[in-house]
Amino acid sequence: MKYCTLIISAFLLMFSTSTEAAHLSESLLVTARLSGSQEVPMVSTNATGVASFRLNDSKDTMCIDIIAAGLSGAITGAHVHEGAMGTNGGVVLNLTNFINGNRIRAVITGTDLTAEKIGKYLSGQYYVNIHTEANASGEIRGQLKLETDKGFQANLDAGQQVHTVVSSAKGLGAFTVSLPQQKLEVKMITTDLSGAITAAHLHYGKVGVAGGVAVNLSSMIDGNAIVGTVDISAVAGLMDSLMAGKVYINVHTAANASGEIRGQLMTNSNLVFDGMMDVNQQTQAVVGSMARGVVIVEIAPTLDTVWTHSLVDSLSGAITGAHLHDGGVGVSGGVLVNLTTGIMFGNEVNAMATIDVSLTADLEILNKLLTGNVYMNAHTTMNAAGEARGQLSRIVREGYTISLDGVQAMTMTSGEGVGIVSIDRSRSNAHYMIVTSGLSGAITSAHFHNAEAGVSGGVIYDLSGSFGLSGTFDGAFGYWTDLDVNTAFAAANELMFRHDEVYVNIHTMANAAGEIRGQVLREGMCSNVATEIDRTNIFEEVRIFPNPASTQLTLSVDLKSSFDGNVVVTNTLGQVMMVEQVTSNTDLQNYSLNIQGLSNGLYFLTIRNDEYEYTTRFIKN
Repeated sequence: MKYCTLIISAFLLMFSTSTEAAHLSESLLVTARLSGSQEVPMVSTNATGVASFRLNDSKDTMCIDIIAAGLSGAITGAHVHEGAMGTNGGVVLNLTNFINGNRIRAVITGTDLTAEKIGKYLSGQYYVNIHTEANASGEIRGQLKLETDKGFQANLDAGQQVHTVVSSAKGLGAFTVSLPQQKLEVKMITTDLSGAITAAHLHYGKVGVAGGVAVNLSSMIDGNAIVGTVDISAVAGLMDSLMAGKVYINVHTAANASGEIRGQLMTNSNLVFDGMMDVNQQTQAVVGSMARGVVIVEIAPTLDTVWTHSLVDSLSGAITGAHLHDGGVGVSGGVLVNLTTGIMFGNEVNAMATIDVSLTADLEILNKLLTGNVYMNAHTTMNAAGEARGQLSRIVREGYTISLDGVQAMTMTSGEGVGIVSIDRSRSNAHYMIVTSGLSGAITSAHFHNAEAGVSGGVIYDLSGSFGLSGTFDGAFGYWTDLDVNTAFAAANELMFRHDEVYVNIHTMANAAGEIRGQVLREGMCSNVATEIDRTNIFEEVRIFPNPASTQLTLSVDLKSSFDGNVVVTNTLGQVMMVEQVTSNTDLQNYSLNIQGLSNGLYFLTIRNDEYEYTTRFIKN
């Protein structure tokens, strides 16, 4: 019976991981909510704003969209500054030249986006500051933060107990707090305990101090592991204590009723990936083992260093080799990173490797991690092909961007808006921030609708309560979760977002059917790599020249078969600037586009029909 349970659990894990991985892309979304209260010193203003900074697949371009609404006057300056929350710092990026009314849109690359600067964007060391004449030092400001759930790690042993314990037991735990701070996910393994785990808790207390129970994890005990998710929405002050390093986990046994091993939960600004390891994830037969473990991979915000930590219990023998491999769930692939030099004590791996994302091979490693296509494999003498394997899943959320205007709603209005959505890896909640400006009157209602661009669809979630519903500018900041008592967020809703089939509609009294609308886009238009809908794409090779171009752009396409479709040029906001129809009679090996009428800047050229799509980028100068 136990064997059947393990097989069923492995199947469920594989299904869950594979469906999660399908909604993970290679880009990263950094966002900010802007307000006067974040200024130093604080500014009294009703103005509000939101900013999205999307780092593209190649990690060499960032697309920026900012809106500032309700300001005391026109924007006189806009910058990205270096500084933590509550501190002032110098300018690192001047966005003033990109101001257009209360909107700022830009694309940065090159020296504006070095590895060091990417690291500071991803680790929350930059903020956006919007200046006006009345507030020359800044009227509203917002700390830039990666859209991610929060990860914590604990290394457990007897030496951290405040009472005397004689034990060689160890433990490794990965803890993830959801962005809405409603749920705590736990993945933990222990080894060499004096007996079965009898209880486990999170306690309040800094290093070397005993404290009261914060969260009871005992219901998650599964042999030598602690695995599960618990509701922490009612645990007041837990997140503050976690961020201050004042929470520890205590594991109890019969021989050590006060706790045999303990570990402090610690966090950092690295990108975190984790997974449970076991024999059932292997694609080949494993003999003589019921091994289980935990693996945690961290990547520095500068995207140049990879750390791997793992602990495995119940192995048939000492680990002889360990690697990060290329492959999704149920797929075996080649070695990406060799971890063998990091093997310790026969059942631990603690390794560090460096990567350079300017190199195609290293960029591929990072992007495979981001899309859930990397696993760790631990090898032993008895199971040379691998004894314990664990698929890695990121805790960084999948990001979506929104640009709202009257054109999409088919109204004559000067109203506009900017928004973001991010969804967690478990597809259980969506974080949204939306700011609107220049409306004809107060918002009467607002919703997420289900339909692709240019098509009307039904309401799937009511956003009205998140807006202030007063004035010609407004903002909504909140979460749509699976615990919502009216409309619970479900996997089907995530699929709608994933397929770009959700839009935001903002209603006013003057425009009851909707004054402004914006499609929620998964990738937006911040990519400089080809994207293919069909893996059997008919595009053999696509070349555009010259690039940059000023008047004429020549397109040369080698096709595997005839093609009928369109050539579409869009800007970085996803707005269509040109559409030209092509047929099987069109000479696509020497196709000329007149781009003289386009403004200078970055554009995306897409060749597509209902079956195939190819996107690349060019610069107009």
